[in-house]
Amino acid sequence: IETAAPTGEPRADRTRRRVTDLIDRAVAASTLDDHATAIVALDLALREDPESAVAQKLIHRHQPAVLDVYQKFLGDLGNRPALAMPMHELAGEKLDIRAAFLLSRIDGTLSFEEILDVSGMQRPEAFRHLSILLLRGILEVR
Repeated sequence: IETAAPTGEPRADRTRRRVTDLIDRAVAASTLDDHATAIVALDLALREDPESAVAQKLIHRHQPAVLDVYQKFLGDLGNRPALAMPMHELAGEKLDIRAAFLLSRIDGTLSFEEILDVSGMQRPEAFRHLSILLLRGILEVR
């Protein structure tokens, strides 16, 4: 990402370039069925200067593509995720409070779609946390 960085680049321009590049990489990776790379690139884009209005506008503008990447990674939203490890092993995992909340809703009986509905989160946020949990091997699809 930094190979194209101009010297003395203003912060807003840097944020715009990096977020756009990461989203483009995520979409390209997803198209090639490299879903793990796509999810990591999206997560990096969402972490890039999160308080920046520029970053927020770019994420919003690309929201359909972002949701598509998450959907392709999760697969059929009718699938039912379950914990991939015993509950006592989760104590050693660093979890965002929203990811932990989602885990409390996952018992192997609810589908991804149902979890998205009961999460109380905006769909992109819930998609993000479910995808990261699956990528980290905390969740599995049975």
